[in-house]
Amino acid sequence: MDSSIRIGGFSGIDTVSLIDQLMQLERQPEVLLQQRQQALGWTKNQWSEVSASLTALQSALKPLLDRNVLLSVAATSSDTSVASAKASPGAVSATYHLTVDQLATATTVATGFTDAPLGLGKAIDPSQAVTGTGSGLWQVVTTGTFTINGKQITVTAGDSLNSLISAINNAGAGVTASYDGVADKLVLTSANPGGPVNLGAAGDTSNFLSVMGLLASPAATDASGNTVRQSTFHLGRINTGMPLSMANFAHAFVDSQTPPQPISGSFKINGVEITFNAATDSLNDVLNRINSSAANVTAIYDGTQDRIILTSKATGSLDISLEDVSGGFLEKTGLLVSGAPGATSSNATVTLGGNAQFRIAELNGGAALYSNGNDVSGIIPNVTLSLQKTGTATISVAKDVKGVEDAINAFVQKYNATMDLINDKMNEKSVPNPTSDQDRQKGLLNNDSVLRDLKSRLVRLVTDLVPGLPAEMNHLAQIGISQDPADFGKSGHLVVDSAKLEAALQNNPLAVADLLYKDANGDGRVDDGDTGVAMQLNGLLDQFISTQTTSVGGVSVKEGAIPRQMDLLDSQISDINDQIARMEDLLNMRQQYLIQEFTAMEQAVTQMQGQMSWLSQQVSKL
Repeated sequence: MDSSIRIGGFSGIDTVSLIDQLMQLERQPEVLLQQRQQALGWTKNQWSEVSASLTALQSALKPLLDRNVLLSVAATSSDTSVASAKASPGAVSATYHLTVDQLATATTVATGFTDAPLGLGKAIDPSQAVTGTGSGLWQVVTTGTFTINGKQITVTAGDSLNSLISAINNAGAGVTASYDGVADKLVLTSANPGGPVNLGAAGDTSNFLSVMGLLASPAATDASGNTVRQSTFHLGRINTGMPLSMANFAHAFVDSQTPPQPISGSFKINGVEITFNAATDSLNDVLNRINSSAANVTAIYDGTQDRIILTSKATGSLDISLEDVSGGFLEKTGLLVSGAPGATSSNATVTLGGNAQFRIAELNGGAALYSNGNDVSGIIPNVTLSLQKTGTATISVAKDVKGVEDAINAFVQKYNATMDLINDKMNEKSVPNPTSDQDRQKGLLNNDSVLRDLKSRLVRLVTDLVPGLPAEMNHLAQIGISQDPADFGKSGHLVVDSAKLEAALQNNPLAVADLLYKDANGDGRVDDGDTGVAMQLNGLLDQFISTQTTSVGGVSVKEGAIPRQMDLLDSQISDINDQIARMEDLLNMRQQYLIQEFTAMEQAVTQMQGQMSWLSQQVSKL
């Protein structure tokens, strides 16, 4: 719309309204183009809806183009807590009676020393302050209060374990506290036989009882009948979050310099090299490095025994090879076997894994069978057993009729939904004199030739004989899939005779598989030379929905008929956009011309009105 000043009203004529009405008439061809453009957009949306339905149908076809699905067998177990089973194509239908005598276990290597019986850490110094790092406690004790048998004891800065033991013994709590220097544990004993040793209260503000490993400790009874609770771990165990050089290791991660300096180096597990730096790496860092490596072991820290445990990820009697390269990490953590290169005080405990032992009554005369893993394959052809625990279970192998039935029924459901959509679009009538957008969108694909061709070819494929197959199994009706007789095939719907389908799958699964998808060259891939109803349908759907391009006369076009339709609609919409843009330029020019003409007319009328007024004045003077 032009934004220049427009003059109107001097002549008594509403020129602005008049120009607007004239322009509305001039814009009618443009309005018709816009309506045409909108209709093309709606048509494209409807083609997109059809394409989505065909894509869903093609997805439902995929299981029917997989021989592993069509010929699948299922293995079931009467007790999955003992063993589960999985069958692959080729497994023979049979029943097996399984007894699991022993599961396969993994090799472990655990920290051990000849000179450090407590584990990785060393015993604490009970005379040093527990509120600092000097005592060697695995964690610093915070100041505050803790409670024993309802009596509150206070921890102040500088308190040692010895001073706190005295405070406990003098608190009147009815317990005697002592430090066991051999076991490196704090021991609380009731003053009287059967007396309580109740620990902690909601108002405690010190972590003393937790650091001492007492809060979760069980109650025991000594020879005198007194209640005893003691630390559940030795107090000088290492702090796994501190740098190795500061974590209280009995075999320190420092060198012989004065003052000692943190060391660094590397070690190998199963030939995989792991690095460490005692100044910056904590034990947690190193364990995570091991677990994320290709060493094929899992490394954990057992805080109750203050040791590292390496467990092979593979079961069976396979050794874990360990080698210190530099820095002595394995020696200092007690993971080398006594007598191994570099082992001086290290005396690791090695427990070799064991093989699984089981029996199958129908095989090997019922005698014992062995496997280095709990997932057993090769004993029953094309069946994998997953052993879970000792016990007995019955393993049944049978054709997976239900799985194939489910896949066929899913395809039929999608096929019928596609037919419903095609029928709706083809049969929908346009609305004469539509008054809403909903009405205007009706009938856009009525009796469309592409849809007619699509429906005709779909129906022909599911009802025709499949060439090259034996007469007794070359037609879908022979396995219970036929057109719905209720409407004489008008809808194109398929119906499934479940009993007939199940019988065909039970009695002749290979023929059913060939009917749906015959892999001509046996390569397991869908090729042009393959046949079968599902194969032909898949190819037909590609002809209608494939978005791959091909060159036609030097022009790149989509292979699928529907994408080509949508591209054509896009091109028409674009052409109309161009026409509307050109028409808008002409209309703007026309509007400007009318404004100028009517403005000139108003100016002329104004001048004439002035002249008439002057003449009237002159006449009145006569």
